[in-house]
Amino acid sequence: MKLSILIATTTDRIGLFNELLHKFDKQLQERLNWIAKGNAGSDVVHRITDEVELIALCDDKQMSVGRKRQQLLDMARGEWIVFFDDDDDPNENYVQMILDRISPEYDCMGIKVKMTTNGVNEQTCLHRYGRKWAENQEGYNYVRPIIHFNPVRRTLALKAGFKDLRFGEDRDYSDRLNKLVKKEIFIDEWLFHYRYSNKMPHNLKYGIKNKYGR
Repeated sequence: MKLSILIATTTDRIGLFNELLHKFDKQLQERLNWIAKGNAGSDVVHRITDEVELIALCDDKQMSVGRKRQQLLDMARGEWIVFFDDDDDPNENYVQMILDRISPEYDCMGIKVKMTTNGVNEQTCLHRYGRKWAENQEGYNYVRPIIHFNPVRRTLALKAGFKDLRFGEDRDYSDRLNKLVKKEIFIDEWLFHYRYSNKMPHNLKYGIKNKYGR
């Protein structure tokens, strides 16, 4: 299996996740031997084709997002993995764009992403190997290193791993992962639409009880 798409979601976001699952199902149904296990609202949703699997893990925020991402990573069987958020919108060719670039020569894929805030104020993001966390560089509003949004080789993702954190888990993973990846291939197309909403406070989205994440 070439690719595992991993999605962490929660019971109060089933509407968003169901919308996303429908879009991915459409892309996966075009491939051979498509198998569906679990529907939106199940603890685990699993979609399988010859080359791709999609795994989603849903709970009522009992687990930290870091622990949930690690469980998804442990379940994955693809040569490459990528994480996707339940409130974002994939390119209609998202799966094929990644599959076309999977190669034993590379460790990770650089990507570019469009971003809006509450549906307006479109901005651009670049996530590439060797970059620092910065703004307004290279013609993009935001520049980032390789993070959980980037497709990477699963063996390296497992070495980096996620800690049991409710806050900062993705940057913590990114810091370790960027010490492991060495060679990148770049997807020079918009991979997905990051639909940021400041109407959903971070603590409500991830079940953070206080500023320390406990």
